[in-house]
Amino acid sequence: MSFGQDVKEARKAMGLSRREMAEAINIDPRYLANLENSGYLPSLQIFYVIVTTCKLPVEKYFYPATDEKRENAEIYRKSRKQKNN
Repeated sequence: MSFGQDVKEARKAMGLSRREMAEAINIDPRYLANLENSGYLPSLQIFYVIVTTCKLPVEKYFYPATDEKRENAEIYRKSRKQKNN
């Protein structure tokens, strides 16, 4: 799944229209449409705002891995979180 598809799914899951999300993160709705539909990649600054707003897993985009590796990373993260609590 691409970054744009992930953003679109997260935005819809949050119950936001494209215009509402764009206003919330201070970008033009057409820019957001390009990200979601055209495979356009944002600047690092906009990327950061989007992944934090949508709570997307940033490592997925910087360290693409197989599903198995991603699942192992999630298990590791959860075990570390439990140890720290």
